[in-house]
Amino acid sequence: MGWKKPYMIHTMTDETYAVNCTLELKDAEKKQVMFWVAFLSRCYWMTGAVIGGVLGQIIPFSLEGIDFSMTALFVIIFIDQWEKADTHKPALAGLAVGIISLLIFGENQFMLPALIIVSMLLVWYNSRKQVAVE
Repeated sequence: MGWKKPYMIHTMTDETYAVNCTLELKDAEKKQVMFWVAFLSRCYWMTGAVIGGVLGQIIPFSLEGIDFSMTALFVIIFIDQWEKADTHKPALAGLAVGIISLLIFGENQFMLPALIIVSMLLVWYNSRKQVAVE
C-alpha cells in the first residue's frame, strides 16, 4: 500500500476489515478501494460520534438493550467471513479459545487472554502455512 500503509493500519476496524475482505477486484484497484473504505469509514465514525454526542446531550433517552446491537454486528461479520473463507480453522480456533478463556478467566477477564492466544495461534498457523507453500 506504500505511503497509505500507516493510515490503513491506524484506521483498521472490524467493519473496515470485513468490507475489505469481501472485495473481489484486481490488486491495484482493490488497494484504492480499500483506502477509500478506510477513509470514509473513519469520516462516518467521527461524524456519527459528534452528532451522537450532541444529540445525546440534547435528547434524553434510554439506551437499555442497545448492547445487543454490537453482539449482532459481530455475529453478522462472523457469518459473512465464514461463508467466504477457504478454511474454517482460524474461526474455529477463535471460537474454541474464546470459550475456553471464558471458562478459565470468567466473563469479566477473558477477552484479553483470548485475543492474545488467538493472535499467537494465527501467527503460528500462517507462518506454518507459508513454509508449506515455499
